[in-house]
Amino acid sequence: MPSNSRTLRPRRRGLPLALCLAMAGCQSTDTGDPTPKPLTPEQLTIRSSKQDEQSLGAFLADVDGQMRAWNRLFLSSETDEDRRKARLLELNLMSATRKRSAELLQTLESGAPTNRIVAAAALGFTREAAAQGPLLAALSSEDELLRSSALLGLWLLGRADTPLDKVCELLRNSISEEERNNAALCLLYLVRAGASGECVLAAARAGLVDPLPGVRAQCTLLLAQLKDGDSFQPIADRLHDETNFVALAAGRALAYLGREVTAEKGRCARALVKAWIAAKEPRKSAFLRDMLSLEPPRNYGDKEEDWLEWSLRLP
Repeated sequence: MPSNSRTLRPRRRGLPLALCLAMAGCQSTDTGDPTPKPLTPEQLTIRSSKQDEQSLGAFLADVDGQMRAWNRLFLSSETDEDRRKARLLELNLMSATRKRSAELLQTLESGAPTNRIVAAAALGFTREAAAQGPLLAALSSEDELLRSSALLGLWLLGRADTPLDKVCELLRNSISEEERNNAALCLLYLVRAGASGECVLAAARAGLVDPLPGVRAQCTLLLAQLKDGDSFQPIADRLHDETNFVALAAGRALAYLGREVTAEKGRCARALVKAWIAAKEPRKSAFLRDMLSLEPPRNYGDKEEDWLEWSLRLP
């Protein structure tokens, strides 16, 4: 590594309670305020070609900062402007990492430990098939943060031919909350991309009772993606999860299962209606949207008896 390069120091953070990725090494503010900080103009600006002249350490520091900024937008985007900024940052990261993908691969395989962590996530933005093998190898590292970052890299690559056995193993057996969260995220999005493996169903079912809300939420959605009718009841139970976003994920999961598996539509509708009747905001509005996505003859509004009658008519 050039003498003017820097070794990045890992920074830790707690997992955000949202359906999201958890960036390895990110750190929350000391105040405990989960509200994302406003992004500086530099964080939203696509850099010039002079970036190619940066030392490796400076380049990794720059990419790390932009990944953190992208992550904050990914977690909190509520407006079209925020989503535009997120897309801009993603394009910037794709362009920058592709130009130096060979260096990122070398760093992942033999760089300083903290630089390897940054390189693993950054390689996901390249969308290059050559990154898959080294990222899969990193899943067997003894470094927990590197494994967690490699899971994000594989998620971002999004390749349908990704072997899933090691990801399943980390989801089921890791003692790290961040690592299990990232493994669940990785499985969910890779299965959506077309990846498959015999281990996925069992890992997703086990994840429904994980103590971490993020894992429960993502595994709920994963089981629906797998169209696993046998998991209907465990998913329906999550409509009453103590954590709101897990319950909202269960609602979306049942709505998807009911739309995709005709034989499950009635059970899904009845579970949603019963949960909607008992729910308070924000669950009540979300469950209503899920019920409407099952295409009842009309919107029955707040008429509980009409919703019940509709759901009971379904087979």
